[in-house]
Amino acid sequence: MSKSKFLRSLTVIPEHLYVERDADRQVAKILEEMGRPGYVLVARQMGKTNLLLHAKQFLKPESDVFLYIDVSNPIPDIREFFRNIIDVATEVFPQSAETLNDIAIGRHGNTRLAHREHESELRILLRSIPGRLIVCLDEIDAIAGSAYSDQVFTFIRSVYFGGRLNFPEFNRLTYLLSGVAEPADIIKNKDVSPFNIGEKIYLNDFSLAEVSYLVQRASIPMTEEIISRVYYWTSGHPRMTWDVCSELEDRDQTLTIDDVDSAVKKLYFGEVDVPPIDHIKKLVLESREIRDSLIAIHYKKSITIPQSTRTKLYLAGITSYDIKEKTISFKNQILETALSESYLLKSVTEQTDPLTSWVERAESKNYAAALPGLLVFVTSAEDAVGRSLASYYAGYCYFWMGNYEEALNYLKEDSGELRSDLALMRVFYTGVASWQLFRYQSAVVFFEYIANLSGNEIDMPWLRVEARAYLASCLTQDKTPQTERVKNICLEIANSVENISGEPITLERSELKGFAAVILAQAYKLEGNVAAAAQVLELEIELQEERLKADLSIRLLQYIVVGANGNALDRAHALAMSANINSSGAQRPHEDLSLDQFLVLITKLIEADRHEDALRVAEHVFKVAPKGEVLNEAITSICSLGLKLPRRRQIAAKLFGLGLEAGDDSLPVDQKRELLGLVLFIGGEESLIKYSDRYIQTFESASLQELGLADFRPLYLIIAESKNRLSDQILEKAYRAINMTVAQGGG
Repeated sequence: MSKSKFLRSLTVIPEHLYVERDADRQVAKILEEMGRPGYVLVARQMGKTNLLLHAKQFLKPESDVFLYIDVSNPIPDIREFFRNIIDVATEVFPQSAETLNDIAIGRHGNTRLAHREHESELRILLRSIPGRLIVCLDEIDAIAGSAYSDQVFTFIRSVYFGGRLNFPEFNRLTYLLSGVAEPADIIKNKDVSPFNIGEKIYLNDFSLAEVSYLVQRASIPMTEEIISRVYYWTSGHPRMTWDVCSELEDRDQTLTIDDVDSAVKKLYFGEVDVPPIDHIKKLVLESREIRDSLIAIHYKKSITIPQSTRTKLYLAGITSYDIKEKTISFKNQILETALSESYLLKSVTEQTDPLTSWVERAESKNYAAALPGLLVFVTSAEDAVGRSLASYYAGYCYFWMGNYEEALNYLKEDSGELRSDLALMRVFYTGVASWQLFRYQSAVVFFEYIANLSGNEIDMPWLRVEARAYLASCLTQDKTPQTERVKNICLEIANSVENISGEPITLERSELKGFAAVILAQAYKLEGNVAAAAQVLELEIELQEERLKADLSIRLLQYIVVGANGNALDRAHALAMSANINSSGAQRPHEDLSLDQFLVLITKLIEADRHEDALRVAEHVFKVAPKGEVLNEAITSICSLGLKLPRRRQIAAKLFGLGLEAGDDSLPVDQKRELLGLVLFIGGEESLIKYSDRYIQTFESASLQELGLADFRPLYLIIAESKNRLSDQILEKAYRAINMTVAQGGG
């Protein structure tokens, strides 16, 4: 006799298999307090209907009345919508003949407004109900296409304000709404008061523990390893978890990882799509906005997706949101595989004139979404014009995504088929990409070409001026810098920038002015006129926007003669103390400073004998640097300044001490041993007393093969100094460290 199957295909989940989640506890609280309506906002196939039905468990059956109404069934007008609620209530909770008669009399003649009639009928019902009346309106977004959607939300809102004030019985009435759209998206008339009184209920996926609970209740023999594999694929998606476990329940054998994978493949990666994949793929095919966003997620560019689209993706059941990283990702591995990059690409290339749509995406700055399609047409376009256009825009996308090497690979293709303005832009982007990669000699060729064009050949003034600015920058890097030409270009830009027409390309107007000032200062420096270089930047700082002053002030440091410009040091110090460390290495002068810029400032402060200020900046860097490689690099770099300052051993030792304290938990043992050893040598008696014990501890897990002669020298220093200054205990530890390490090495 075959065993009874637990996880059958069911619409309503039986109570013994129902898994309670946080949303259930939130619903219970809403029904207990009766203070405001609940609004379940969730994607399809997440179990919202069962959540609403399960809410009955929190009521008193002898006194409370629970109404469940699926409003997706079409109803012609608002009066019939309201009457349907009352009619269902009288069937669920049979009324006396007197109550039914009062309702019938009120409806006779249709003389009252629909909402007044409904208000009266609710009061009649509540007089006959000893407890609470809970009205659940499921699929509420279905009324969005009706003429009366605004009136429904307006009435519900009125119950909790004027209704409860005028009629105390309404305190025993509350609503639970459920849908896949925000109420604000359903209300058409924006002059109507917003439906902002509802408490949103987010129905999340099952946790791993909740999946285990479901498997246990269904009596399916699964090990923790198998349950974890199910969770790997579904991430707890209720419908998918149920269906995968149901498929595994049918297998009369000891389950393996391969069984789980084959079950997933059978259900979701076959020829026929099943729920919820079928609905999601239909949405993807119909919405370019959704398609482009999913391609952006594949390219790790989800941060570019606007909030309105993120909400659509969430309510479609496609994505999850990482609050900490502020990024979105596919909801689970099944969806990521089913909506693969190749599938999304194919769904677009089957449309009419697809190359145009990819170009539009690129020009709309949706680079990650545009790139896959453009790359296809680089090789598959039927004509040279199409291939050339696709290649240009592929390079264009790579450029704006910061991948300059790949940008050059596609921008260098010049078939002569591009229209004139794009051909010039190709030359410009090739030059800037080369400049970003420090290939100045190559970049000069492209910028010179644009700079030498006559007015008849180029009607793009902003392109010309940006090209000349980059050209000047390249010329300062030449073996024999053309400083006079550089100065002439920069002064010309400074004098004309306010009057240049057109759209900026890579540099906004203020950024272009700052860029020109930096290059001009560099030219003066190359001529040996450091004072003039500093004066140029000082003047530019006074005139520039606040967002650009930090970067210019730090750049000014390289031109400061110690003691000659205290104001500049003060400004740079103040800016540094409010800046974050830029861990990406990119130029982001609006908010962050690079590690190199911090190092320049610390060095300048030490050289100016402003040691306390230097220590505060170093401490600030250690505080704001992200844990891990960035912090470790900052510690190593700042501590190494001590080795370059032999006549300032005291400040050097303090820098080492700050670095060691900041990185105590994150520094690799070998790096910590190296820093401790250095501080022991340069820090004198105070450092020996403070750090000897910590240095010895780094030998506890070290073998002789991991150590060099330099690692033992601080130990001998500790032993030599212990006789006079350190405790016998430290001396004993030092001997033990040497003996233990040698013994491990077999020597």
